[in-house]
Amino acid sequence: MLEILYQDKYLVAINKPSGLLVHKSPIDKRETQFALQMVCDQIGQYVYSVHRLDKPITKSISIFIV
Repeated sequence: MLEILYQDKYLVAINKPSGLLVHKSPIDKRETQFALQMVCDQIGQYVYSVHRLDKPITKSISIFIV
C-alpha cells in the first residue's frame, strides 16, 4: 500500500518509494509492480500519471490525475 499524501476529486499525490516504477517501461522489463496500478487498485479508479520519476531516482512524490 502506498502512502497517499494528498487526494481530492482531481489529483492524487503519493510517496513513491525508491525502486518502484511509475508504469511499465523498458527500464526494467522483469518488474511486476508499478505505482500507477497500485494507486488505481488503492483508490478504486483509473488514474493518469502527470510526471515520471522512475526506478533510479530516490523516493519522490508522484502526482496522478483522477
